[in-house]
Formats: sequence, structure tokens, C-alpha cells
Amino acid sequence: MKRQEILNKIGEVFTLAEEKKYSRIKANGEVTKMETRHGTYKTYSNRMKTITKNIIDNVNPILRRTKEKYNNPRFWDNQTVDMYVNIRLKKVNSGDLTVKSLKNELQALDAFRQFCNKKDISTFTKNSKIKIGGHERLQERLREIKEEGGSTSYKDSRNAKMNVPEARSIIKHIKGPQSEQVKNILENILITGGRLSTVLLSEAQHVLTENNSFHLKFQKGGAVRNVPISTDGAIVLKEHHKSKKGGRQPYVFRKKDGGLMGLKSSMRTVERYVEKAVERAQKAGDLPTLPSGKDFTVHSFRKAYAQNHYNSTENMNRDQIKKAIQHYLSLQNPKNRKQIEERMEREKKRINNNRKDSRDFTIEEYRALYTSLCLSHSRIDVVRHYINRTIKEHNPNQR
Repeated sequence: MKRQEILNKIGEVFTLAEEKKYSRIKANGEVTKMETRHGTYKTYSNRMKTITKNIIDNVNPILRRTKEKYNNPRFWDNQTVDMYVNIRLKKVNSGDLTVKSLKNELQALDAFRQFCNKKDISTFTKNSKIKIGGHERLQERLREIKEEGGSTSYKDSRNAKMNVPEARSIIKHIKGPQSEQVKNILENILITGGRLSTVLLSEAQHVLTENNSFHLKFQKGGAVRNVPISTDGAIVLKEHHKSKKGGRQPYVFRKKDGGLMGLKSSMRTVERYVEKAVERAQKAGDLPTLPSGKDFTVHSFRKAYAQNHYNSTENMNRDQIKKAIQHYLSLQNPKNRKQIEERMEREKKRINNNRKDSRDFTIEEYRALYTSLCLSHSRIDVVRHYINRTIKEHNPNQR
């Protein structure tokens, strides 16, 4: 097929999908309800055309697929899309494309795959299917994009950056029947840097006093990590767990009928307590006024942990910070350690992408990398969502 013919047919696919009110189904079975969102089909169609142009112009020549038939999405495969993602990630790393835009492109591609494989849309597929990987492969690609490109801009996040004294001010204003449990959970986040969901699902046995670390098991994306904690931090967490042993969960909430709350209800409970405490702290003058669109939230406690962690390495020299990273690696199981070391190597290649002579991380980059690792990330630039680094590009008062 000729280039323009393919682009026209892509438009036909999304027009038919709109007429039939088809929607993209997410991996968890949730329906996106595209027909209720004005202009969504047109947006997806335009994104799919952008993908097609990139594959024709950039991907196929690299894969030596010079025959015209390879312009047709019916002849694309996993290798085609993986190469496309790799090329677009380079654009992300150079600052010419946002992570959010690349994720949106992949979602459009997945919608195209789903629509083309409907029995009554045979624009590209009369007796065959578009085979570029289903939900599982899409999730793998999205995880790769997150790992390599980081998440969306911190400027778009409503979760304000926060320091530990500000976090303590909020904890001081926590009030209500569940206040002690909420305070314990927030203390855990400040000690371990764990996400709220991870802390709520944590078990008594996750405090490892033999090497002063905390086992972060139930994490976003399935990552399992052991994060170093201070001796004082281990004592505090042990106190939280004093009546619990083994796999029992110390941070639980009960409903009025005495039953245990589920994860989502527990998370919302903590979030409500923090919202009210922030209001009290601001009225008391204990917290600063934030820029429009920013709020102190539960996630801000994770950012307070990150800033405190980064600041704690300020006076370390190169050998000391490298030793700290090696200690972090020693806490991981062999499989995870290998994966993290591979990611660190990729990060080193990334910072040398446009350099003639390869260089090591600077001391400041090692500090940022160490903080990133303790947040269960592996990229230096990802920590910009959490902290203000001591580099000229960062405003020290950025929220």
C-alpha cells in the first residue's frame, strides 16, 4: 500500500469505531468510554498516523524492511513496535518529546490494534489480525518508558514538594479517633520512603533489624526492594509492630462494624486525615502558602523523605557515596541486584549519549542516583519530581 492510502485507511478505522461506539479496553478490563469524550477518536487517529509515518520513515529502514508491504500495519510485529519505542525514547531523552506524549501514542496504537481485530472492521484485517502484542506487552512497554524516561513533569503534579519539618507540622495537627495509626503510617513513609499503599500492606516481618533495612514488597509495578533505614528508624518501626509478628499487618483500619477496611478505603482514610491536618497547620501559620494547583498531600511525605535523604549525602565524597550505593545493592536479592546494576549502566550510557568522551557520574549525580534508588527508581532525572537538587538548573524553592 502507498503511504497516503494507509493514512486514509487508519482514519477509516477510527471513524468506524466511533460509529459503532467501540472503546479501548485497558489491561484490567476497564473500558475507556471513548464515545463520551469529544474528539477522542480523532485524537487517536492523528496519533496513529504519527506512529505510522515514524515507522515508515525511521523504523523500517533500520530493520531493512524496504518492501512497500511493510508500510501496512498488518505486517508490523513486536520488533517493529519495540524499535519504534526505542527511537521515540531517544526523543524523550533529548527533550524533544514528553513521556506523557509517548504513552499516549502507545495507547492509540493499542486502540488501533483492538479496533482492527474486531470482526466487523476489516479495513486492514480481513482474514488475519494485527499482531503487535496485547495488553501484557503494552504494559511491559509502558514500564520500559517509565524506567527509561521517568514519569510526567513534576510541574503537572499537585503533590507539592515538602521538607521534614513541614511534614512534622502536619503530623502535629493530625486529630481524630484513628490519629495514632495515621501518624505511625506517615512516620513510616518518612523513614522508608515507601508509597502509602506499600506501607499499608507491609508486614511486621518487613522490618529487618539485623541489617537495618525495610522490605518494600507490595510496590507499584511489582518491584521488590530492601531500603536502608537508620537504627533510630528501625526502633520506631519496631515499636509500631510490637504487637504483631510475621506476616501480620500493623497498619490496619477497622470499619464501624469491626471488620477490616480494604486498601482503597484505608488509603482514603489517611488522605482525609492529612487533608484536614494541612488545613489546620496552614490556619496556624505552620505551613507556607503554596503556588496555585499545588497541595501538601500524603505523597508529599515521600518527597520529604527524598529531600532529606538527598540532603544527608551533601558532605559525602565520591568514595563514600559509591560505598553507600554498594551497601544498598548488597541488601537486594541477587536477581534484583543484577537488574538494578544493569539499569545503572543504562543510566550511565544515557548521560553520555551526546558526548564524544564517556565520563563517570559527578558526585552530585551519584547523590541523586542514590536517592533515586532508595525511591525504587533508577534514573537520576526522575528525582526532579521529588527533590530540589543543588544544581543551577534547579530552583531551591521549587514546589
